[in-house]
Amino acid sequence: MKILTLGLLAIIALSQAASAEERNNRSRDEETKQVQMWEDRLSASISMTPTEKLDYLWPGLRNMGWRRTFKDHDPSVDAIYYRIQQAMLAVPEHAQYFADEIAREQKAVEKFPTCSGPRNSYDQQRDWYFKTLCHLPSPETIAVLGHFLYDDMDTPVPLWSPGSDWGENPRANSYFSSSTIIDIGLRKPPVERQPGIDNPVLNLAKTRAWWEKIKSGKLTFSFIGQSVEYRFKPDGTWDSIAMTNPPTPRKPEPSGNPSMPGGSTQNAPASGNGTGSSVGDGPLWKWLFVGIAIVIGGGVALLRILVGRRNKLRQESCRIERQP
Repeated sequence: MKILTLGLLAIIALSQAASAEERNNRSRDEETKQVQMWEDRLSASISMTPTEKLDYLWPGLRNMGWRRTFKDHDPSVDAIYYRIQQAMLAVPEHAQYFADEIAREQKAVEKFPTCSGPRNSYDQQRDWYFKTLCHLPSPETIAVLGHFLYDDMDTPVPLWSPGSDWGENPRANSYFSSSTIIDIGLRKPPVERQPGIDNPVLNLAKTRAWWEKIKSGKLTFSFIGQSVEYRFKPDGTWDSIAMTNPPTPRKPEPSGNPSMPGGSTQNAPASGNGTGSSVGDGPLWKWLFVGIAIVIGGGVALLRILVGRRNKLRQESCRIERQP
């Protein structure tokens, strides 16, 4: 009986593994298609105007940024991500483009109540815009985000509180901006992320205090992976200062937001080379057949035991009937 049970458990586990392998293969195929699509779009954007290029490429930057959070993503994802990122960073006023889009859409829905149809579209769109800005580490992006730190126009009334029946209301742009500054990849962010701990109100206060020092030029800032630091001037422009001994680049800590650089890898596919799963030293299906064989063998053994017990009971019954 134990053999039969173990065999059944083996089949269940291996069937689940086979299903996971199939899902992983589908994900890999979709990843390949997406990379090729954005390769083509990046090539097509060369002849576009600056605004057309940003409008055309930003979904790809956000998409590839999200795919980079998967543990076993293909290196081609990193390659196209950086190419799109550099193409967008090279466009003058690349961050102001998103600020203008948010302001335009904010104006269009200002008379609509919270959680109405047009409002929902605006809330989703600005969320995507801020998540895209998180992949554009530049002093211009910091300047645009600093402006948004004081945009509380979309704060719902009353504010959402834990335990409310309707869930979390959309947050003001100030909170989106604060989170983006924290996660954009600064060497010394205003708030260090701690897994499982998030206080948006406190984070906003700290980020605003940090921005006031940055804006006044009292404090410089730099991005992980870059060998320059920046200092803002009173007129809003900035100086680029070469770093003589730039710190060793480190990977940003997980932010808990899969769309952010270094975002959470929770629910990401298991690590591997993307060529298919295996169990032990053999292919998955080999072990599935082994599980089936165990069940069949266990079933035959159980049947023999049951037949033997039945024959024994018959013999006992016959002996009792023959007794005087």
